[in-house]
Amino acid sequence: LGREAGTKKDLLLSILFLPFYWITYLASIHTLEKETKFDLVCLQSMTEKIFLSPFLRLFGYKIVWIEHGPVFITDRSKLVKIIYRFSSSFAHTIIAVSNDTKIDLIRGGVSRGKIQFIPIGVDVDYFKPYADIKIEKAKKDLKIPQDKSVITFIGSVNKEKGIKKFVALSEDLLKVRSDA
Repeated sequence: LGREAGTKKDLLLSILFLPFYWITYLASIHTLEKETKFDLVCLQSMTEKIFLSPFLRLFGYKIVWIEHGPVFITDRSKLVKIIYRFSSSFAHTIIAVSNDTKIDLIRGGVSRGKIQFIPIGVDVDYFKPYADIKIEKAKKDLKIPQDKSVITFIGSVNKEKGIKKFVALSEDLLKVRSDA
């Protein structure tokens, strides 16, 4: 399908193509399981979670969801949120990658017992900040003045990941920090 079931329109398109989606996904799993059946299936996209979880559970798979951001405080369709809450009952575990995500899921009615908070981040013992000489070289290569600080965003560039908030905050920061 190539689109997330986040709006009513995308949800309806997903439902329209649902039989094709099930057949394709389950055939892919079957092909990958030639020698050994999977112990679990990990789902990340909204469409996979809400449409595949009941069937995968029916076929005896343990299901793990990874939730990378809030679901219920977003402007997703109310119907998508209802289906998400229902489908979450088929997941064995939901990994929330931030405490805010965990709180959002609990407030949205997802069973607290299914949610595990496992933060993602950077191992600062392994990944250390660049030495000043490397920073100077990187700025020079990118044609950034040496006296300027760099503001950055890490994540998918979409509203669910907060790109609009990042841009707004960056604009506010630039008003008070001329060195950025």
